[in-house]
This record gives sequence, C-alpha cells and structure tokens, in this order.
Amino acid sequence: MNAKKILAVMSFLLIAIFLMACNQESQVITPDDLSLQKKGQVIDLEAEGLIYMRLAEKLARDVYTTLGAEEGSYPAFLNIASSEQNYMDQILGLLDKYEIPDPLEENNGDVIDEVGEFLDEDFEALYITYIGYDDPLQAGIEIEGLIIAYLEAQLADVVEKLDISYVYTCLLASSRKHLQSFDKENYY
Repeated sequence: MNAKKILAVMSFLLIAIFLMACNQESQVITPDDLSLQKKGQVIDLEAEGLIYMRLAEKLARDVYTTLGAEEGSYPAFLNIASSEQNYMDQILGLLDKYEIPDPLEENNGDVIDEVGEFLDEDFEALYITYIGYDDPLQAGIEIEGLIIAYLEAQLADVVEKLDISYVYTCLLASSRKHLQSFDKENYY
C-alpha cells in the first residue's frame, strides 16, 4: 500500500473509533475522565456555552420527562430524558473542572433539580411552552434542533478546549439521534 492509502485507512479507523465512543449514551464520563487537558482557564464564550448547555439539557430532560409521563405518550421520551440527564451530569463535570458556577445552583448551595423549575426565567418559559404543544413530537424536534444548532456554532467558532469539544461532539451525535427518533415518519 502506498502512503496515501495507509493514511486514508488510518484516518477512517480513528474517525470510526471516535464515533463509536460517542454512540455509547449509557457511558457516563466522570470529571476525572475529562482531564484530557490540564486544568486551565476557559474563555468567556466557552463558559457561557457550558452554562447554556447545562440549562438546555435540563430543559430537554424536563420536557421529555413530563411528556413521557402522559398516558399514551411516545415511548422513547423517558429513554431520551435519561440520556439528557447523562449529558447534564457531563456538563456539570466541566463546570466544576473550570470552576464555573452551576446555573442550577441557588445562593444557598441547593441545586434546582425539580422538573420544570429553573432559576432562569427564559428556560422556565420555554419549558411551559414546550409541554403545552399539541404535538409533543414537535416539541422534541424543536428542542433538539435548537441544541444541534447551538452545538454546531460552539464547535465551529468558540470551543478551544479538547474536553469540551469531546463532550459537545458526543452530545451533538446524541441530539441528532434524538431528532431522528422524533421524526414523525419514523413514528407513524
């Protein structure tokens, strides 16, 4: 084999391994696993991105938990809510690592974990809006669409830290799968 073919095969294998790792939704990355880089300062936009993603993942988890509890609901809502909890935890690990305050933590140190409760009024309003949709699958489509667009922008223009990029890339792959599961053609 010539060098170009070997390089192409090696590149393909590395990409395949990376994508397989991202497909392991049940795998929880601990804060220790996120030590791919030395602890350092994140830029303000990276910090804002982590804060937003913590809230967005809670929004998704809470909406899917609520919709999944309704009689006759789409069966995957509760499974996807579990996945969203996993990513909430991974984002919290990054917030802790970079000493960024958790947007779900109150001044007294309690963490807001009740379904539908947010310290951020905008996210609470989004929760109320999404659970009120006549078509619950449309709520899932819109939430995952927002998350995907945000992650793509963060990865393209903002994120510099390898560990943040890794979590976002896995989250992006997961969100794309969630979006596909909400596609009405796949459901009906």
